[in-house]
Amino acid sequence: MAKLRPWGKIEVIFDSFGRRGWHCIACASFEERAAAVPTWLSHKAVLERTTALVLNPPADAGTIKVCRDEIGKSLHSISALGPTEACAAELLGPMSAVIEIVAALPEGSSVVLDITSMPKRYFMFMVMRLMDSPAVSDLIVTYTRPSRYPEGVLASDPEPASSLQGLSRNGDVGIGSTMIVGVGYIQFSLSELMEKARGAELKFLMPFPPGSPSARRNWRLLQQMDPNVETSSEIRRVHSMDTFEAYDWIREALGRRSPDTVELFPMGPKPHSLAMALAYRSDPEKFQVQYAQPHTYRPDYSIGVGSDEQGRLDAYGYCLRRSGVDYI
Repeated sequence: MAKLRPWGKIEVIFDSFGRRGWHCIACASFEERAAAVPTWLSHKAVLERTTALVLNPPADAGTIKVCRDEIGKSLHSISALGPTEACAAELLGPMSAVIEIVAALPEGSSVVLDITSMPKRYFMFMVMRLMDSPAVSDLIVTYTRPSRYPEGVLASDPEPASSLQGLSRNGDVGIGSTMIVGVGYIQFSLSELMEKARGAELKFLMPFPPGSPSARRNWRLLQQMDPNVETSSEIRRVHSMDTFEAYDWIREALGRRSPDTVELFPMGPKPHSLAMALAYRSDPEKFQVQYAQPHTYRPDYSIGVGSDEQGRLDAYGYCLRRSGVDYI
């Protein structure tokens, strides 16, 4: 029998738990949607307290002043919802803030990790620590779609691609025999990535249906990486919100040919990146996650807060643990 892996619209996931107090860990951000999940939890009267991660942009970020101003507004909106602890850290800094946040959780905590506006290098490490914490009784990861993304470059000035803290392969720092690239919006370090891919079997995780302009961006990225991509590489289309199908496909990369190692590059939507973090946790001897963290984000990285056909918040929940039982 297939393992139950509950995910779906946020109201369905939380209604299945019933009423209880949740500790929301979110990221105060320059994106309007950063406060959407804490606000929804507050309106549902299930928000007990919030920890707001406040990430200071690097000094060389081109939009540092505007982003700092918008982060302040986001923190104010979150703080107005109820008891809130702001936890400051550097965007390019170590994960000490994450370690402290998780270590401070009391036994039996019910935690919502909202990855909506949390950078990948932070939330991928955070979900690993939360899953490893015996204090966490319930864990739901949430993600809110924006109304839309703007045209053009969304982020720039990336760091060199390297393994993420806490997600490097145990005992082996070499490049894997298989590379899985999550396809998304940001186009950086492509020449470096292709150099790393020499001699490796290349696979692409494509969000579907991406819609416009996402579809154009995704295919442009693929063709820049490999002009013959449609015939020379494996492309798997997975719904952009389906973490668990993406996870299963990534795990299959080990099952079909049993490669020595697998490199994961989370350049696609965050639910797919979450799948990569969970795949790493399932076999840290085989998997490794690499990323090129941008220094500069557009202040209008996303526009608005998404809503569905009924006018409800277009947010999703992924149940990873309930009453101490893991679903992944």
